[in-house]
This record gives sequence, structure tokens and C-alpha cells, in this order.
Amino acid sequence: MTTAVDDAAARRSQLAAIEQSGVAERFHLLQLRNPALWVLLWGIVAGAVRTFTFYRPGTGNYGGALAAGSVTFAIYTVAWLVFLHWLDRYTPMRPGLLAVGFIWGAFAGTLFLALTVNTALLTLYAKWFGPTWANDWSAALTAPFTEETAKAIGFVLLLGLAPKLIRSAFDGFVLGAFIGLGFEVAEDVLYVYQGASGHFGTRQVADSVQMIAARSVAGVASHALFSALVCCGLMWILGRDPRGRHVGKGLLLVVTAMVLHGCWDASATIGTSIGGPVLGAAMTPILVVVGIAVVLVVGRDAAVTDRGWARAILAPEVERGTLDQAELAAVAGTHRDRRHFVKAAHGHHGRRVAKHLVAAGRDLLEAIGRSGGEETPEVEHARQEVARLRTV
Repeated sequence: MTTAVDDAAARRSQLAAIEQSGVAERFHLLQLRNPALWVLLWGIVAGAVRTFTFYRPGTGNYGGALAAGSVTFAIYTVAWLVFLHWLDRYTPMRPGLLAVGFIWGAFAGTLFLALTVNTALLTLYAKWFGPTWANDWSAALTAPFTEETAKAIGFVLLLGLAPKLIRSAFDGFVLGAFIGLGFEVAEDVLYVYQGASGHFGTRQVADSVQMIAARSVAGVASHALFSALVCCGLMWILGRDPRGRHVGKGLLLVVTAMVLHGCWDASATIGTSIGGPVLGAAMTPILVVVGIAVVLVVGRDAAVTDRGWARAILAPEVERGTLDQAELAAVAGTHRDRRHFVKAAHGHHGRRVAKHLVAAGRDLLEAIGRSGGEETPEVEHARQEVARLRTV
């Protein structure tokens, strides 16, 4: 039996978690007195202009490839957005903030900053060390620095615009993934467009399909992953997570992202140098597995703060009987907690209901956070949906 003291303590913890996480804060882009806004807009507008001027001359000859790449990777983006929405399930970030991050990565980060600097450096490498060496190693010694810096600039600008919304290492992890996704999609479309010019444009369909397939597979562990690690590391370096400042951990994440990026760009060369053509061909799947393993470990550690906030936000719902402790653990816990909760249900139907109950608990968590802990129609609706599924 709970007491009034318990209820009051849970309520205080709930309000503190909502305030600390910034989950109830709104994202305001147009802060006219904030210099970060003007730098951000300058980068995005310049990137959009550069994108238009880059593609315009070739649309007559390679417009089909450009359209195919754009449509395919738009669908690819939707799949990524569904996954990232599922990932950001504890104290969800504002969609507007994530959208601006995506746009920075797609326009400012790719064709405006990274492509400009990459082109200059790749030319210098070819002059200094010869075309053969440059073909094997120049991308690996250029892109990790230029491209991760271009994406990180956008993250820092957004941190200047929304410091109350980016409050934990996991926030950096999620926002970084969105910035990297924007960069990745724009780069994939660029590769399809450039690939269509191979064979003097006589095999546009085959070349485009081949490039789309290759980039789709590679994208599983590419820029979204790299940027998630870099921006999470920046949050530790800056001390933005309530657990304190950890410069060593932050630098390790940044370096890890750059090493993975470099290995990715020189995967065939590295694999062939170590183990011949067989290992050269196997390097891509190896790097995908390693990258996913790294990001899972980092994401789990980064989410500790957000899981604590989620528990505190939902604790009063346990006191009032909306959820029990097992359900709270499934909603605000790790993937293992959710899997254990679902497996504990009886039969296929019971496990299905358990999954829906966890999803309803997430909706309740988000509704309470967005309302600032106040009673609103959205909160009551989410609460009723949890109660309905519990009766099932």
C-alpha cells in the first residue's frame, strides 16, 4: 500500500525528470538574436544552392538515374526514421529539431562543406603521393576528418539553439544519427548520379541499380552510425550528460568513429593487404558487424540517464495502479527487459498483447513528458489505452 508521502516523492521525482530531460520543451528555430541560427541557415542555404548547381547541368543526360536514386533513398530514409523513432523511446526529442539536423547533414554537410574540402585534399594527395596511392588511401585519410567535422558543426550549432532539449549523451547519440542519416542519403544519391555516367552513360539502369544496392547495404553501418558516436562523444567531452564530464570516453568515441570511417573507405585495400582478395571482399560485412556491435554497446551506455528519467516520469503511474513494476521495467528498461516481459506472457496472443502494452506504455511516457506532468486529454487517452490492454 502506498502512502501520501510515497506519492508526493514520486511526483517530485517525476517533475524533476521532466525538467532535467527537457522533454516538455519546444524547439524554436527562429531565434533571431542567436548567432547559431544565422550560421546554420547560411550553411543550409549555401548547401541547397550548391546542390542545385551541381545537379542541374546533368539532369538532361542522367535525370533518370537522379530520380531513381532520389526515390529509392527516400524510401530507405523512411525505414531509417521508423528505426530511429523506435530507438528514441525514453525521452523523445522534438521532431523539428531532428528534421533540422537531417537537413543540415543532407545539404550543408555533404555538398557544401565535405565535397568542397574533399575535392581539394584528394587532388593534393594525388600530386604528393601519386594516383595509385591516392586511389587506395586518400579517401580513408580525408573523409573521416572532413565529413565528421562537417556533421559535428551542425550538431554544435543545434546545441547552441536548443541547449534545453539536448541534455544527455543519448540525445547526442540520436541527434547525431539523424544528421548522419541526412548526410548518408545525400551522398548515396550523389553516388548513383555519378555512377550513371560510367560506360559513357550507356548502362545507366544497370549502373544505377548496382550502386543503389551497394550503398543500401553499406548504409547499415555508415554515416548515421559514425555521427551517432561522434556527437555522443562530444556530449561527454562537453559534460552535457548529468553523469558528468568524461573527456577520455568522449575522445575514444570520436576516434572510434573516425577509425571505423577510415577503415570503411579503405576496406578493400586493407583487407587485400592483410589477407588477399578473399579478406578484401569480406571486409565490408566484417565492418558492418563490428560497427553494429560498437553502436549497440555505446547506445546502451548512453541511454542510462534517459532510462532513469523514463522510470521517474512513469513512477507515479505505478503508484496509482496504471502500470505494475514489470510493465514499468519493460517500458523504461533495456531491450533485454522488454524481451523478458514479452516472453513471460502466455501463448502467441499473450505475447502480442504484451508488445502492444509496451508500445502503449511508451505513448503514455511521451504524453506525460510532453504535458510537463499535467493532466491532459492526451495523457488520459494514453492511460486508458494501457488499462484496456491490461484487461486483455
